[in-house]
Amino acid sequence: MTDQVEPQAPIIFVDEYQDVSPLQDALIRQWIDQADRVYVAGDPDQSIYGFRGCSPDLFLSLPAEDRGARDGNRPVSRRCAMRIMTEAERILGRPANVAPNSRPGRYGREVYTHNPGALPALIEDAVNAYAGGPVFILSRFRRHVSKIMRDLAAAGIPCTGIRADSSPWGAAPIGEHKNPLERETVNVWQLTRAVRGYATGGDIAPMPYEEAEALILATLPPARRQSALTDLKAKLRQHPPIRVGDVARWIPLAPGDRRILALLNLRPALVEQVQACISREERRGTVIAPEAVRVDTIHAAKGLEAPAVLLHTGYLSGLVDGLADPDRMAEERRVFFVGATRASHALILFDYIAPAWPGFGRPT
Repeated sequence: MTDQVEPQAPIIFVDEYQDVSPLQDALIRQWIDQADRVYVAGDPDQSIYGFRGCSPDLFLSLPAEDRGARDGNRPVSRRCAMRIMTEAERILGRPANVAPNSRPGRYGREVYTHNPGALPALIEDAVNAYAGGPVFILSRFRRHVSKIMRDLAAAGIPCTGIRADSSPWGAAPIGEHKNPLERETVNVWQLTRAVRGYATGGDIAPMPYEEAEALILATLPPARRQSALTDLKAKLRQHPPIRVGDVARWIPLAPGDRRILALLNLRPALVEQVQACISREERRGTVIAPEAVRVDTIHAAKGLEAPAVLLHTGYLSGLVDGLADPDRMAEERRVFFVGATRASHALILFDYIAPAWPGFGRPT
C-alpha cells in the first residue's frame, strides 16, 4: 500500500495527529521520506481513541523537529481560563501541554448523587448565566448520558445531544399505549410550545404551523386529523399567519383552558414531561430550547467548546479494576481532561447516579 499510495502534494499538513490510527501513522511516516516537507500538529493530552489503536506515543515518537510546546514555553489556550485549567491538570495528573489564558474562570463541584432534583436548577442557573450557550453536560459513558437525559426530561428541562438527534424532545409516537396501526409521530418540543400557546393565548395569538400541526395530531382522532390539517394549510396560504382561534375550531376546549393537557393522546410520561416543562418555564419566566442544553459523551464533544460545562464524574463500577493498568488509567485521565477543557468560562463537576471515577478523588 505504501508503494502505491504516494503523497498528493510536495508539502503535507497533518492536524490532530494524536487521533491517527497505527495504519495512518505508518502511511504518514512513509510519506515523510517522499514529500518535501511534512508538518504535523496535535496534542498528546487529547489522545482518547485508544479503542481504535490511537496512542500519544505515535505522535511523540515521530522523527521530527519540535517547533511547538516546550517546558516553560507552552502555547496559550484561547479557550481555557485559569481555574478551569488548574482542575483539568489535576485530572490529568501533571501540567498540560498548553497554558491557560488570563481569564480567571469559574470552577466548582456539586454532589447530587442522592438529590437528583437539584441538577435541573444547576442547569437553569448555567443557561441563565451564559445565555450565548450552549451548556454542555458531558459524561464518560453513553449509559449515563441516556439516564441524565431521561431525568432532565422528566424534570421539564429541554435538552438534546451534541451530534445526533437523540433528544427526548424529538419525535414520539402518538397514543397512550403502543399501537402498531398508529404511524403518526409528534415532535414533543413543538407540541410543548403549542400547548403553552393554546393554554395562555387568546384567539388572535399567532401559532406556527408546525406547532398547530403537533397539537392537532396529539389531540384529534385519526379520522379528523387530515381535515383539520387541510383546513389549516388553506388558512396559511390564504390568510397567514395561523392563529390560536383557527386551531380552536377543531379542539373541544377554548383557548386559555389549561385542561388542554388532558386531551393529549400520548404516553402519561410524555404528558407529565410537557407539563413539567411548562411549569418550570412559568416559574423562570424564560424559555430554554433543547439546543441550549447539550447532553452527550465526552468523545462526542471533542473539538467543541461551550461557555459552561457540567462534567459528570460517574464511572462504571465494573471497569474500575481495569484502571490498575497504567496505560488504561492514563487514557481515562486524558478523556476526562478533554471533557473539562471543553469549558471556556465555567466548569462544574457533578456527582450523580454513579460512583465517581477514582481520579477525581473525594468531593470537597
